[in-house]
Amino acid sequence: MVRTQRILLVVAIAICLAPLAQAGLMHPDVMGANVWFRNIDESSPSGDPTPLYGQPAANGNELIFPTTGNFSASSLDGGPSDQTDGKLSLMIVAKPGSTINSFSINESGLVLLDAPFGGDAFASVNAFGVVKVAEIAGVPVNIPAFNIFLNSSPLNGQYQLSTIGGSSYASAWQSSALVGLPLNTTKVNLTIDNNLLATTNAQATRAFIDKKSFEIDVNTDIPEPHTLLLGIAGILAMTASRRRGVA
Repeated sequence: MVRTQRILLVVAIAICLAPLAQAGLMHPDVMGANVWFRNIDESSPSGDPTPLYGQPAANGNELIFPTTGNFSASSLDGGPSDQTDGKLSLMIVAKPGSTINSFSINESGLVLLDAPFGGDAFASVNAFGVVKVAEIAGVPVNIPAFNIFLNSSPLNGQYQLSTIGGSSYASAWQSSALVGLPLNTTKVNLTIDNNLLATTNAQATRAFIDKKSFEIDVNTDIPEPHTLLLGIAGILAMTASRRRGVA
């Protein structure tokens, strides 16, 4: 009897922990006009099945993901809240003769809320990321990473039907961020966490939100030789200063 209880306890723990497991998927590298997109890896901290992002492709220096039907969250009739969390990491590498001066992130989708007989429905989109510059002018650097946050519209990506008013709401939504980089950046690591949430609190209510597109558009330069030399000189000076500080 005791052994049976232990087995049931182990099974219960395994069931509870299963949704926390991350499902990962590595996409092939993609070549753009002046950059490579490498080590493209997606996972889901909330345990959603991948792919959430579709197979990426390049258009010039733009990396385009046609997101899949998995990248959505929905709740019906006051049932459990649904969260879909997609984590994407990749490396952007400038081709020889080019540098990366900035990149923009753009995503979009659809939100639907219904509560025709009372009750409430809520949906939201949130996205943030971490940027780490790895090379300047082809020289490895150790610059602190920094955080970025995507701005969403309309309503800042937070859709509460009781606040909006009416018995239903439907809208396209967009999120974006523009990220500037140090002069002569040649390699940068990017991690983005995208979160969709849907919840309802009564019978005959519905909340749905999805992500239909996700794009990273890289702006590149072809620097003059003296500009690259200045960049390298700056890196060497910064490195020497740090060494003197340690000494």
